[in-house]
Amino acid sequence: MVKFLIHKPIAVLMTTLGILFFGAYAFSLIPVSLMPNIDIPEITVQVQVDNMSARQLEDAIIKPLRFSLMQVGHLNDIQSEASNNLGTIKLNFTHGTHIDYAFIEVNEKIDRVVGSLPKIIKRPKVLKASATDIPVFYLTMTVKDSDNWLQRDKVDGNGLYRIPQKFIDFNRFANKVIRKRIEQVEEVAMVDISGLLSPEILIIPDQNKLDALGISLEELELSIKENDLDIGSLLIKDNQYQFDIRLGNSLRTIKDIQSIYINKIIIFISLRNWQRF
Repeated sequence: MVKFLIHKPIAVLMTTLGILFFGAYAFSLIPVSLMPNIDIPEITVQVQVDNMSARQLEDAIIKPLRFSLMQVGHLNDIQSEASNNLGTIKLNFTHGTHIDYAFIEVNEKIDRVVGSLPKIIKRPKVLKASATDIPVFYLTMTVKDSDNWLQRDKVDGNGLYRIPQKFIDFNRFANKVIRKRIEQVEEVAMVDISGLLSPEILIIPDQNKLDALGISLEELELSIKENDLDIGSLLIKDNQYQFDIRLGNSLRTIKDIQSIYINKIIIFISLRNWQRF
């Protein structure tokens, strides 16, 4: 072999140049990526429903989906979580599972059970986890003249503060408008937002008026709780129709709280001075 290489220098040179040429050409075709496209054996199912409590979401949607998804092959672990308006189911598969096939099977299971779910919900989103899901960049937003906007007025000595309405409106604008616009960009797969503020209603009772009316703080608190009930949902099937009936009453605005009636019977007894002759 060595004798052949020595006596055939032109052939050896041409072979070496050919290898270098095809090697350089193949090197230019190799994709370059900071984050390799590696599939993680995990699939997430997201359910989003407006104006639905965590208990209603768990009973009417998450439980049927979870029961159906437990039958997916090569499943290692399944976890579910429900909050107001949002439910999440995470499926973890054994290592070596073909995630594309598992993704198809999960969608098939959802398609079979989606007909028995309430009609008000949209089809659950199925997301595959991969290394490319790591955020590409972070966008930080704040308000103009934030020093003036974020000056909080102290309500009492218990450390409670009042957030300006303009700042709450800015949070709503960032969640409803800016996030939606970024999601419409073709290259964007998902947008996650954090740091939002939600308005809360603070009730500060007037103790003097309560004492004058003979109403205790426990009675006031009990009346508010009785008018803020969330019993759950009732699923009624009528042939091919299905109805999701929600039971309960919720307090969402200040007017709802002001319209609460406290059942309290107050008896006033006046004494007349009698004179005996």
